[in-house]
Amino acid sequence: MRIKRLTLRKLCPLAAATLALFITHHPTCGNAQTTYTQTITGTASDTSYVTSTDATGKHYKFNANDSISVTNNSDLPAAVNVGTSAPKVWLDPSGAFTINATRSLVTPVVSGRAVGIFANGGAITVGRPITINSRDVNPLHYATAVCLYAVGSTAQIVINGNASLNAVTDSSKNSGYSHIVQTLSGGTVTINGDVTADARCHQTNYAIYGQTGAFNVNGNLTLKAIGIWPSDNVNGIWNVNVNSTFTNVSKNLDIYAESNGSTVMGIRNNGVITVDGNTKIQAIGPRTSFGIAAQHRFSSTVMKGDVSITASGGFNTFGDVLGIINNGYLGNGKMHIGGSAQISATASDTHAVGILNSGKLTFLSTTKGVKITANSTHKTKVYDAFGIRCLGGISGTIVSNAGMDISATTVNGTAYGILNFGSIVSPGPLKVTVLPSQGAITYALCARESDAADSKMTFNAAGGKDVMIDGRIATGSSATYKGILELKLDTAKSYLNGLITGTTLSGTYQVGKPSLEFKSGASWRPPGNSTLTNDLGSGSLVLGSGSEVDMGAYWGPFSPGSVPAFSPRTMIVTSTKPTAGASVTIQDGATFRVTSDVLGYNGWATADEIDFGSGIKTLNTSGTQKVAISYDPLFEDIDSTTATEGTIIHAGTPITLVDISDVGNGLSTFNSVVGVEGMWKANDNPDVEFSYMPQVALSADRRQILLYGILITKR
Repeated sequence: MRIKRLTLRKLCPLAAATLALFITHHPTCGNAQTTYTQTITGTASDTSYVTSTDATGKHYKFNANDSISVTNNSDLPAAVNVGTSAPKVWLDPSGAFTINATRSLVTPVVSGRAVGIFANGGAITVGRPITINSRDVNPLHYATAVCLYAVGSTAQIVINGNASLNAVTDSSKNSGYSHIVQTLSGGTVTINGDVTADARCHQTNYAIYGQTGAFNVNGNLTLKAIGIWPSDNVNGIWNVNVNSTFTNVSKNLDIYAESNGSTVMGIRNNGVITVDGNTKIQAIGPRTSFGIAAQHRFSSTVMKGDVSITASGGFNTFGDVLGIINNGYLGNGKMHIGGSAQISATASDTHAVGILNSGKLTFLSTTKGVKITANSTHKTKVYDAFGIRCLGGISGTIVSNAGMDISATTVNGTAYGILNFGSIVSPGPLKVTVLPSQGAITYALCARESDAADSKMTFNAAGGKDVMIDGRIATGSSATYKGILELKLDTAKSYLNGLITGTTLSGTYQVGKPSLEFKSGASWRPPGNSTLTNDLGSGSLVLGSGSEVDMGAYWGPFSPGSVPAFSPRTMIVTSTKPTAGASVTIQDGATFRVTSDVLGYNGWATADEIDFGSGIKTLNTSGTQKVAISYDPLFEDIDSTTATEGTIIHAGTPITLVDISDVGNGLSTFNSVVGVEGMWKANDNPDVEFSYMPQVALSADRRQILLYGILITKR
């Protein structure tokens, strides 16, 4: 104690004065945690802080866990507010650092905003990770909370480290806006680290709000944008201006946007957005919902990794429920997705659209495909569902290099896997599932003409990819333009479970140019329980080697002990555009698989029949066609005794299976036909199998394939 007293005596009086000055102006010295309440301006008035100045600007020193907390009822309570006249400001904490800005209740209420860091033309750099909380409690539409606000071409905010950013306007009386980041007049915000952000408000929530300027995240960006009931619009990211607003994320982007009152958009982009990593977006609300809305015809949205988008909404207030809208009509608006894509749109009280495109949309990956679902669920109202709706004539283009898996369902409206007025190219696998439900009308692929050009869809042009279609294929046309569909099915897993038809618009039926090729194990499985009519328009049909027209598949699989109810049907393949004409090619090895009733158990001998009508301009055959039978009721009468060697059960009269008599000028003929062996089990002993072979031949004029009976052989 004597030593301490001696030391103090030696320090006084000069040292005592210095110590007093130190304590007054350097409250962060030592390990104490300090909360500052003065706004940092970068000027000489910042007397509460430890500062130093060098050639790089003005530095503010903070200990670990220090904070700035500014609360008042002015129009702009800001923790940091640096203008153009101030030097560059450096916030240099030694550890964790927090900024709080709160705008307290103003009476009478006037507009204003609470801002964490405001670069009002000035430049601010934070040297370490930071937490920023901005809050405005005033019950006014113009109350606003902003974490990072950069205004002016010289305005810059840089954070070197991770950032936790929270903005809330939380009055119960519909108070205003919440922004995690707002840029204006060319201001830029850059965060060199991961960002976790949460924006909440009762009114309009534009969480990342780029009016003009740039927001760059060199890391991951995880964002929640939530409209507290009763809320107005919610946008996770809203890039307002064309070619001048940039949002760049170097790693992964994860947005959850939720409205509890009006429209919700995960991303709303008129400018430029680039994400180098994966992207996940959820847009949930009671009304209009958009996952990504690239709304301007010159917008650019580039997502280089995998993408997952979920849009869920209700009543159509300002639009339908859309997974992606990419608007580039007559311009260069583009959207590129580099990895896989999963896009879902679910609407409870409006139309549901997975992708609405009038720009240039490209799925770049050659190994990762696209999965799209659209579901409109209202049980009584008439609403449509679209997996893809591509508009804009020649300007609306979609390219999917690794293929697509699309499903669309609705209760009472029309469901489209793809409705195309533009251009769609997909060289990869294709799966489209659009099945009827209640009063719904369904199209798997629908190619409609545009007002200015032909539309065109091309799938699996090079061949070798699985193509699985459940639903109708349709094309349309006008006096000038037509819808073109080119579809190749050439693998054993490939099939079309649907008919080929035209479309009706305003009571007028039209058909375009569908061109389909089946071969190498691919099958056509026509659905329906009556006469089935197909319209090839000015297109073509190729039934190649190894292909199969399977008339029995519609009823389900046939096997001993499990036989679905069935009824032989007639399918017509023709064209309502005989002048332009359609062409049909039936190659060597093409198979017609039918159900039959050669003994007339249901009143008369019958079988499925395929007729090629007079609208077909040309029909060419080559080699030998095949006939297979899926089932005949006579199989049930074959027991282990009657399944003897070489028993032929004859039809009362020959049954026509395939007829090309009406084609063109009647000159088309078949060369030869053979039956295909099948297997069944005796009705009294499942261990006894027998083979059956349709007995087929050509008519005298070689224009019909006829079934004379079935050969039964015990195995």
